[in-house]
Amino acid sequence: MAELTYDRVVVGAGIIGACTAYQLVKAGHRSVLLLDQFPLPHSRGSSHGQSRITRTAYRDPVQGQMARRSRTLWDDIQRHAGETLCHDCPMLLVSAAENRELFETYLACLDDQTVYSGRQLAELVPVARFPVTTVGCLDRTAGVLRADRCLEAVRRLYLAAGGSLRDSWPVTEVSPGVGTAPLVGIDLGPGDNTSHFYWLPSLEYPGLVKLCIHTGVPCDPDRRDAVSTEAVLRRLTEYVTQNFPGLEPEPAIVETCMYTTTPDERCILDVHPAHPNIVFAAGMSGEGFKMGPVFGEVLQRLIDGEPSQFDLARFSLRRFDGARQLAGL
Repeated sequence: MAELTYDRVVVGAGIIGACTAYQLVKAGHRSVLLLDQFPLPHSRGSSHGQSRITRTAYRDPVQGQMARRSRTLWDDIQRHAGETLCHDCPMLLVSAAENRELFETYLACLDDQTVYSGRQLAELVPVARFPVTTVGCLDRTAGVLRADRCLEAVRRLYLAAGGSLRDSWPVTEVSPGVGTAPLVGIDLGPGDNTSHFYWLPSLEYPGLVKLCIHTGVPCDPDRRDAVSTEAVLRRLTEYVTQNFPGLEPEPAIVETCMYTTTPDERCILDVHPAHPNIVFAAGMSGEGFKMGPVFGEVLQRLIDGEPSQFDLARFSLRRFDGARQLAGL
């Protein structure tokens, strides 16, 4: 394999890696390489598919701030790409009465903090059937990202700005040392989540509703097809039956996506504790795509030693005991 020499190397050409590489060339770096282990495009990671939700409502106020910044950056990418990448679409957030405290944390991120009762929700969304004790709110900043087009646009802008891209190029080992290029994209591995459901108008298949569950089954990412998703499908079917009586409960099409999670479902954006020339992002926990541009901006600043506009302590690896094990790499 040929020897390549670059000042900045980003491993993983999904949305986080592509946005980071793009931010690096925008910051003035002219020797940036973006690598991906598979031939592009592919569906082996978490950035494939045609639609993702973007929103401001988060349970963490810093993530809410990041979401606002990310939407601004998506608009900038959209403008430079010369195509429509994001469609405005208000998001309805509903919560069972017993989760009211959690619901309030999401609500705090919004400018419009109107709370709808179960009866008001029935009038607002007549096709749904929520329990009368349900409460809800509208995130009017939300929208639907054309995911495949977004990813292709970011890669295209990165290349046009002078970046380099190599696919079918797996990274099996990193040897940190003086002069080694910063690395983005070490993956801590997949896990499981507590679950909630979300739905959006399907851009992929007209006439269908895209319904997803924020959970899954643990699996080896290289053997993802070997696990059974029957239990997840049953939960989805039961949810549709209970809450959307006008929809056919059995799915017409089933697609899966990899989640890489952390115990607290907040991602890691950090500098390696033993090797300051390595910066990494991991554990997006199902929330990475919409945040791609702002995470890329954060990682670029970490790589270049610039201060962040956000409190990154909550995204540090050091909040987990695993920091000590990673330091031994």
